[in-house]
Amino acid sequence: ITAPMFLLIANVIQDENIDVRDTLLGKLKIHLLSAHKLPIRYLGLLVLFMKFTKQSKNARFLLKQCIQFRRQIFNSIKSHPDATKSRLFSENVIPYVVHTIAHLDSFPDEPQFKDTHKYLSTILEVLFQGADNFGFVMHMLGLIKQTQDVLAPDSDNTRVVAEIAMHIVQEKMNQRAFSHQTIGTVYLPSSLFQELPEGEVVPTHSLLPDTYGVTSSNKMDNQIKRKKEQMMNKKRKADDVDKENAGVDSETSPAPKRRRKKRKVK
Repeated sequence: ITAPMFLLIANVIQDENIDVRDTLLGKLKIHLLSAHKLPIRYLGLLVLFMKFTKQSKNARFLLKQCIQFRRQIFNSIKSHPDATKSRLFSENVIPYVVHTIAHLDSFPDEPQFKDTHKYLSTILEVLFQGADNFGFVMHMLGLIKQTQDVLAPDSDNTRVVAEIAMHIVQEKMNQRAFSHQTIGTVYLPSSLFQELPEGEVVPTHSLLPDTYGVTSSNKMDNQIKRKKEQMMNKKRKADDVDKENAGVDSETSPAPKRRRKKRKVK
């Protein structure tokens, strides 16, 4: 199907009717696991279920299964040249996820991009499991930021989503050791991304609002503050108990006997 029709399916997943979402998730499960014939872009649709409590667990599990299966196929292929194998990377789902999110009716969900962050975190966390692919993913997102959306040339939405994803990747990179090497050639689907027109410059400034990330930062600061207060309160209570015990000991212990002075007999 065409890219615009694919985006219609993505927006249907956002439907508030739980039966509609259950039907779509069931069909995706059948065709992603049983036949394995659906293109990788359909794999990216699973992250859109993350905002719905009932389907999120099943969708995440299905996403993990599909990526593990694709990696098994990739590792079993040894005779193909590197260029061909690169097209089989599970990481190639990222451009489709970025483009799909950028075209959701609910986007942009400013100022904190809560749902967008949830979608991107889900796909990136699954892709990072058991793989040293930070460099490759970061390079891919950087290239997306330098392109133009084929379906919306005047929009910065794909660049905004890519920048949010880069923030998430950077946070993950700060938490664990990684290699800076890329694992292959990046292929961006030409039906979604194209080079900028001649003379047009890629924006170097951040496309995210100034308030982006402030809430999460404040939340962390408040957590640290509450932790310190809890520790201080615990220490005060311990000190109070020690003082009470000391007071009890002084009350119950017998008073020291006074020594009588011996009178000298003259």
